[in-house]
Amino acid sequence: MNYFKELDGSITTEETHNLDRDYMRKPEAIADSKCERVLNLLNEVLATEIVCVLRFKKQQSAAKDVHAELMAVEFQKLAQDSQVHVNLIAKRITQLRGEPNFKPLGRLMKSYCDYSELGSLQELIKEGWVAERVAIDSYNEIIRSINGTDPMTHKILENTLASEKAHADTLINLITSLDQRNIVGSVQQSEPKMNEDGRLFSLIASSGNGT
Repeated sequence: MNYFKELDGSITTEETHNLDRDYMRKPEAIADSKCERVLNLLNEVLATEIVCVLRFKKQQSAAKDVHAELMAVEFQKLAQDSQVHVNLIAKRITQLRGEPNFKPLGRLMKSYCDYSELGSLQELIKEGWVAERVAIDSYNEIIRSINGTDPMTHKILENTLASEKAHADTLINLITSLDQRNIVGSVQQSEPKMNEDGRLFSLIASSGNGT
């Protein structure tokens, strides 16, 4: 089974074959102390990716509420992408004879990012972007810390990191799109209108509050 087929193409076909082959082997010979440390780090990444899935699902729902269907589709894709990483990381933890932590309280406590359902769609997206940046910095640190200890985990995390960077770029584009839409909407609301003889009058006047 090709566990990496849904990743973003940063792994070559040959590398994908090798990774799939290596994935089904017994865990690398990692010293017990180092293996325990890798498992703890992987569970922290797992918790972070689960929270990412939940956040993108919330953003998808919020986008539908304000009739931003195209954005809702983007959030759905982001949630699916994060779910792929959840599955890969959980499988890697199991392969290393660890136990993936799916407990709700456990994942929120271990996650590098907070989760909130408060705020407008724009606020939720901005919060999501901040969370992605925190995850990127955390994953960079983890990758540096396990370098050479567990090559398979290292490769999985490198691809997870690349995905998080792409997610952050997507969120920036969505924020920009929302800002532009809000500006256009504000301009349209404040545009002067014509009365029947062709003279301009303000929105205030048209509502009966002016002369």
